[in-house]
Amino acid sequence: MRRSLFAGSTFFAILGALAAQDTKPSRGQVVGTWIAIVIITLLALGSRWLIGGEDWNGFVEGAGALLFWIAISICVFRLRPPRANYSAAVVVGTLLVSAFVYKGLQATEIFWGRPMGSTDDEISLTLEKYGADDASFLLAHHMLGNGRGEPCGDLCHIMREYTNIRDGRTPEQRARRDFQLEGTYPR
Repeated sequence: MRRSLFAGSTFFAILGALAAQDTKPSRGQVVGTWIAIVIITLLALGSRWLIGGEDWNGFVEGAGALLFWIAISICVFRLRPPRANYSAAVVVGTLLVSAFVYKGLQATEIFWGRPMGSTDDEISLTLEKYGADDASFLLAHHMLGNGRGEPCGDLCHIMREYTNIRDGRTPEQRARRDFQLEGTYPR
């Protein structure tokens, strides 16, 4: 949580400083920005090779994905044309259409997500499993509120199985198991 707040405040401070420059960038600035985009992208693509097996908990990969998207956003922001004035109706309309399209895709994932699983839970597990390998996807997935409460990967399962934890299940797993034993379900 603190990392997200710090990153957000830093990101908006940089964007505020860039927004103050409301003039068109020079040709040298545009070329420099494109060179920065290429270097940042190459670093992001080579990050697994650079880090190797040293990032055992995914912290460096997650922080790197966050920094990558912040840097790319700043570069794209620098390349934008000078500020245009849009009416409030256009801005609100764009937000509403985007929200309806997103929620529509989210509500119909059982139809278009059939190759990932036959139920909502299987689809969600498949997306979480994919997110374990792609930090950018996992970051966006969790920021949109689609992440699971307590992800538990292979290492987590091994630790729970071979350590002396009295009840090594997540609260959701305990509640689900208790309801199955009692034969009742929450209302």
